[in-house]
Amino acid sequence: MTPDAIPPLSEAAILELLSLYAAGSVDRQDVQDELGLTFGEVLERMRAAGLTLPIVRTFDRMNDKQKALYEEVFDATRKKG
Repeated sequence: MTPDAIPPLSEAAILELLSLYAAGSVDRQDVQDELGLTFGEVLERMRAAGLTLPIVRTFDRMNDKQKALYEEVFDATRKKG
């Protein structure tokens, strides 16, 4: 191993990272990059560990302009329905 090489993650560290993803604390791409896995492989590892996909509340992550557009579009939809 070269001095700059990062040792592979332990199974416990992988489970911790997958658990953080399941809790919505880390981004999917960060998990894939850290583990070097495809999204399908991440899903397989999560299933094997008994974890579920996170529920992402995108509205909470929107800036004010995005929230205003969301409200405009969906408020108009609600009024039609």
